[in-house]
Amino acid sequence: MHKLLAFITLTACGAVAHASPISTDWEGLVVSYGPYVQQASFPGTVDSAELGASTAMWHDSATDGDWLIVGAPHENLLAGAAYIYHRAAGHFDWAFYSRLVAPDESAGSEFGLSVAIDDDTVVVTAPLHIDSFFIGAAYVFVRDAATGDWKQQGSEFNGTTGFGVAAAVHGDTMVVSEHAADMVHVYGRVSDTWSEIASLPTPSAISANSRFGASLW
Repeated sequence: MHKLLAFITLTACGAVAHASPISTDWEGLVVSYGPYVQQASFPGTVDSAELGASTAMWHDSATDGDWLIVGAPHENLLAGAAYIYHRAAGHFDWAFYSRLVAPDESAGSEFGLSVAIDDDTVVVTAPLHIDSFFIGAAYVFVRDAATGDWKQQGSEFNGTTGFGVAAAVHGDTMVVSEHAADMVHVYGRVSDTWSEIASLPTPSAISANSRFGASLW
């Protein structure tokens, strides 16, 4: 929970930093642009769930609503889960919308360690995916416009080692890191089909085992 609240606060500060010269006077920034008030808290289902280990938000400019996805990679014997919340335009309250799990859920996979959202597309990773012999996996879910349900799109994505520690998505482009191999994979979507279109090797200036791609945005 604390990680989730920190994310919301830092996001607000980040927006301020881009709008004005960078300042280390945080108290002054809060006085000028704040104060920031806690709007909601989302308790995990169990103490060991690690709810908030990853978070991502998206604003729907068409409806003026907001979407929030929160990972809980330690839930259910580390099988993991991800929770989606929605806030309607003009409201402060966040409503629970959906709980996502891996279609091939297995203990120890840490599904939800990284999450990303853009429009009606969500990406959730499971970097210790057991069924793939710990090489990791990433899953894409899309929201059905008619029913509002989130459903998996295509099959899972895999790498070779440490795949899925971080992920990001924008439109029809998705990136997933394989940081143990110092590699980032880029995927493109045409209609409902995803395929890998590029891989980004470690720049020559970066040494091996540098955890290249440990964070993506």
